[in-house]
Amino acid sequence: MAANKMAAKKKKTSSSKSKANNLVENNITQDNQNINSFEDNYLISWKAPEFIFHKKSLAWHASIIIFNVIIITILALMKQWLSIPVFLLLGFLLFKYAEVKPRMIEIGISNIGVKVGDNFYPYNRLKSFWLVYEPPIKTLNFETTKRFTSLISIQLEDADPFLIKSILKDHILEELERTEDFIGKIARLLKF
Repeated sequence: MAANKMAAKKKKTSSSKSKANNLVENNITQDNQNINSFEDNYLISWKAPEFIFHKKSLAWHASIIIFNVIIITILALMKQWLSIPVFLLLGFLLFKYAEVKPRMIEIGISNIGVKVGDNFYPYNRLKSFWLVYEPPIKTLNFETTKRFTSLISIQLEDADPFLIKSILKDHILEELERTEDFIGKIARLLKF
């Protein structure tokens, strides 16, 4: 009797797991179909680099080395031994990522949201947008509802900013007073 109950319980658990797996598979299939139909219904789309790449000169590299050596020397004089490896690592990472070239990504805007590369942002996850169109800076920017990655900046390239603006204004708030953020200005100044 107890063995029959155990077998029935295992069968029920197995059945529940297979139902859950089928539900997950159906949702994934449905999401893939939604993304495919989304791509077929772009109101506007274009390709752009992930970020603007600035070729770094020998002087740029030399100034980073000199700055890092000065900081590490000051830390050594102050006997801040734990901070020295941090700045060595930061210097290494700065050199490594300074030469990374951007990938070309596809951007698409439809009536249900915005797709940036592999990421899809439905309008209910976007708080607002603003355009910065002061050549050579031509970006479409979004503030999202996410806490830590709340800003998205997209290169416009040759996309029509007026068409983009008219599409997005129907779905989310436009911030007219907002311009390039402080981090963007610093990154541009440092050619990063």
